[in-house]
Amino acid sequence: MKRSFLGLSVIALAMFSGMATVAHAQDKAAQPAKQGEADVKPLVIGDNAPTLKVGKWVKGGEVKGFEKGRVYVVEGWATWCGPCRESIPHLTEMAHKNKDKATFIGVAVWEGDPAYTQKVEDFVAKMGDKMDYHVALDTSHDDTGHIAKHWLKAANQDGIPAAFIVNGEGKVAWIGHPMAMEKVLAKVIDGTWDIQAAAKASASEAANREKIQAGMAKINAGIRAKDYAAVNKAYDELIAQVPEQAGALKLDKFRKLVVGDPQSAYATARDLAANEFKNEPQQLNELAWTIVDNKRITSPDYDLALKLAEQAAAASDHKDGMILDTVAYAHFKKGNVDEAIKIQTKALELTKGMPEEMVAEMKQRLEEFKAAKKK
Repeated sequence: MKRSFLGLSVIALAMFSGMATVAHAQDKAAQPAKQGEADVKPLVIGDNAPTLKVGKWVKGGEVKGFEKGRVYVVEGWATWCGPCRESIPHLTEMAHKNKDKATFIGVAVWEGDPAYTQKVEDFVAKMGDKMDYHVALDTSHDDTGHIAKHWLKAANQDGIPAAFIVNGEGKVAWIGHPMAMEKVLAKVIDGTWDIQAAAKASASEAANREKIQAGMAKINAGIRAKDYAAVNKAYDELIAQVPEQAGALKLDKFRKLVVGDPQSAYATARDLAANEFKNEPQQLNELAWTIVDNKRITSPDYDLALKLAEQAAAASDHKDGMILDTVAYAHFKKGNVDEAIKIQTKALELTKGMPEEMVAEMKQRLEEFKAAKKK
């Protein structure tokens, strides 16, 4: 569904801190045994960017290297990767917005099929204007490709999509999920991004990886056993160990408990809205949409959903059509049909640049509201 831009939750931890070394909400490839680990130089924030060697340029023309003074985004993706497909329109939007200041490059990695060239070319052709930036193929279909090996593997990125921002000095300024990089990219472009602080934070996150993995193992075991008291305790313990990841962990808690232990999930959503997500419209919208749209929730709190959605709308100056769509839907779920129609009409006035399928979905929802009013 459209609001799940944060993907599969934690292991999206770094998306909220702005620097990622922990594997995040990405698809993982079914890859062959690792080869040549010893000859892969580790890649961390602050290092010189590896060479930009690809197998073939598919769209946008060749990028021969990193020009001094220009910012670059290099992203690893694959045709089989669901989260990659979701992030492509957003990358296009950012590429258009920053076309005079940054170059965006998507490299197809880990395709798994020796005949991957045609597969990728067909995919890019089908995407058309939705994928409007430089696109290339890696030098191999597996994890021995240059980008897969010297960018992704070197940076401990075992999932995709994974993006790298290269600053005007040719250094890696940030590594993470492309849906989380917009604010960072703006700072890199205007020269206010503190790469040394980012490198320090990234190293700290890497040190916390084992704590996070151990904590998540306990949490997932509790989920499987439906022992929600144990799950809540495990989250509290993990947040105490890695407080800098509190926002991401609380989001993960909300999403994992909203069906089995909704009251704990709702309490967590209120906590997030008052603290970590207070001024974060997209994250607030994610919380609200989950409540109104997840049909597995047996006791949806539509009052909370509306409050969260309205907070998101206020944080975005009521100029985000997707968020207003959520506000309208929450009103509809509460039985406020007239208000739902009014707000949904406004939402549709703010859909410029949105994917066609999303606009169609919003129009369909408006018709649903109008039909309900006639009954």
